[in-house]
Amino acid sequence: MLSSKSDQEISWMLDDYGIKHGPVVGSTRSLYEKKLRDVMAKERKVRGASERAVYREQQNVYMYQRRPVSL
Repeated sequence: MLSSKSDQEISWMLDDYGIKHGPVVGSTRSLYEKKLRDVMAKERKVRGASERAVYREQQNVYMYQRRPVSL
């Protein structure tokens, strides 16, 4: 699932889960994918299957909010 996401999508997911991160590039991507898998698994254990997690898993889709750009 995560391997099919773009670097930008991985970055947005890290932000959504509150994971501090640097740039998502080839050399850092596997580390960030592991962090996301760990936090997503922990979320499922703690909350059961939350509505958000179930939607992501069933549809294999992640909904992103556009962040405002500050100038």
